[in-house]
Amino acid sequence: MNMKQRRLINLKSHDNHVLMQDILPIALRASKSTKIIDLLGDLSSFFKSLCSPTLDYNELNTLQSKIILILCQMEIEFLPTFFTIMVHLLIHLVEEVKLGGPVQYRWMYPIERYLAHLKSYVRNKSQPEGSIAEGYILEETITFCSRYLEGVETIYNRSKRNDDVIQDMDCYLYQSGGKVIGVIEKVRLDDKSLKQAHRYVLVHSDEMKVVLDEFLFEKHHENHLTSTPSDENDWIINEFSDWLQIQVHNFDTSTKEGQLRKALAGGLSRIGKRMTGFMINGYKYQIVDRERHRKTQNSGIMVEAEGQIYYGKLKGIYELDYFGNYKVVMFRCDWVDIHKGIKSYPDKSVCVNFSKLMHTGRNLFDDPFVFSSQAKQVFYVEDEIHKGWLHVIRTKPRDLIDLVSFCNE
Repeated sequence: MNMKQRRLINLKSHDNHVLMQDILPIALRASKSTKIIDLLGDLSSFFKSLCSPTLDYNELNTLQSKIILILCQMEIEFLPTFFTIMVHLLIHLVEEVKLGGPVQYRWMYPIERYLAHLKSYVRNKSQPEGSIAEGYILEETITFCSRYLEGVETIYNRSKRNDDVIQDMDCYLYQSGGKVIGVIEKVRLDDKSLKQAHRYVLVHSDEMKVVLDEFLFEKHHENHLTSTPSDENDWIINEFSDWLQIQVHNFDTSTKEGQLRKALAGGLSRIGKRMTGFMINGYKYQIVDRERHRKTQNSGIMVEAEGQIYYGKLKGIYELDYFGNYKVVMFRCDWVDIHKGIKSYPDKSVCVNFSKLMHTGRNLFDDPFVFSSQAKQVFYVEDEIHKGWLHVIRTKPRDLIDLVSFCNE
């Protein structure tokens, strides 16, 4: 960035796409021209939808109508000299997607990266073609030979960028495993955190759903069906754990599901493990304290539950131990209040304020914990005008592509 000339230089096409899709709408919030903000925000949303790894064919017609209206609004706001042939090209992009499929199979990013790789072979600037040819042949030869090597790291057996294969196969980590990437230390959980984490595991684990329904059914009959949802929550907090221990002898331990129920009913050990980093589902998470003096950000958390989206920051990562029979990795987070701490904009962007929190863990009925497998990663960018508010940028793992099948009857 050249601050004197107010220019961005040496940007590739992928850099421009990132600026357009994620950064530009946030940067323009500092402008006082509301029309321009909304207009360019819609344009950024169009590119983000068009460049998505997964496309719904039925939504493409909506995108086509949307870009026509956007260009009409741009003709009203901008000078005629702005509308070159490249701007007019936007009209045809949706039709190209219908004919050619998702954009990532046709764009120039891989070609640009490969050309940059070939340019790195140049050692003699007076003979660049020869340097590239020799470097290419050398790399192909080494690659061919590496196929016959064992016990040596090569491009074929190197782990992925965010590889989350379970390191310790002796323990069972709840749902899709994960890999520790930070410091591990043993900690003693306090009574309140112990009860909150244990309650969350009991209520939200798939193995306990049937048992929980039986418990609530029994309590409803005891109260002659006059209870409220608030009463159900009190029963779960105060009585479910004790009731479960009494029902242990009724579980069928011949199945894996029954063994897990018995392990959960036995209660949680006070000694657990605390970590500073964890990798799961292609995301790399780090607690807030670890990145306090860093420019990178890996603590943003988003969880979708019961039709509501919750945003938070990762405060702690804990591996809870059910006396060696069952282990589960939990995230403890600071959650933004969904009623007071979230603002939504017409372009579907979201701002959050971490001075307005909920489920802080101070009260026994709070839920500061979630399963590590439930979390999705987001990034927070400060708003330049409204201090304390942060813009939410969603992200996806680099190697994750949603596979959607469409059946025509």
